Amino acid sequence: MMKKVRGIIKDRAVELGSEFDGATAQVFVNFSWPWEILWKAFENEINKARVDSSKLLMKTMKGHLSRIQAIKYSKWERGTPFTSLAVQSFAKQAVMDEVEKRSEKNTCRAKVILSDVVSDLNTEGLDDCAVLSKATQEDVNAFSLLLKNAKHTIQGTQGSAFNLRNARLLTGFCAIMFPGDGVDKDGCITEEASASIRHFSRLFGIHRQAK
Repeated sequence: MMKKVRGIIKDRAVELGSEFDGATAQVFVNFSWPWEILWKAFENEINKARVDSSKLLMKTMKGHLSRIQAIKYSKWERGTPFTSLAVQSFAKQAVMDEVEKRSEKNTCRAKVILSDVVSDLNTEGLDDCAVLSKATQEDVNAFSLLLKNAKHTIQGTQGSAFNLRNARLLTGFCAIMFPGDGVDKDGCITEEASASIRHFSRLFGIHRQAK
């Protein structure tokens, strides 16, 4: 590098008509130690830049860790949407990457993880339906309205005198909605079906022995 720079300086001096008669010029042209000093000075500046960059990086990382800790121990709140689709996409991909890593791309494990996460967030005020696909949300909303109307109708029949009309209404409702098809090979109701029946009874306020 020293030789290359010397050659460039000499060529440039010839073009400008300059001469190398001065003592300083002779030192730079004939000795290597001035170049070695300059190189050390250059290395020193590079090292200082590296140190400054490392300090800035450490400061940034410290601030990032402090922010993560602050978020970790703060309470959940409704907040606001993402500032842009790009930020939202980046956050989604980060979550997806973590789920893939923890579940090892096993959908059975992923289902358990995500289900537990939603359950935990539900205790913090998250609407379960908000995390469903739009099509499923529409189905759930429609069913919720049907459920509300059905409960209102059933409560109305229970609050009035029993008559043939109410009996037919309840019989038809139970015939359509009653979850009693879950039987095993021996013709016995499975535990899953039994749990569904109990939930059905509680949901609509219908006693299991009413019929």
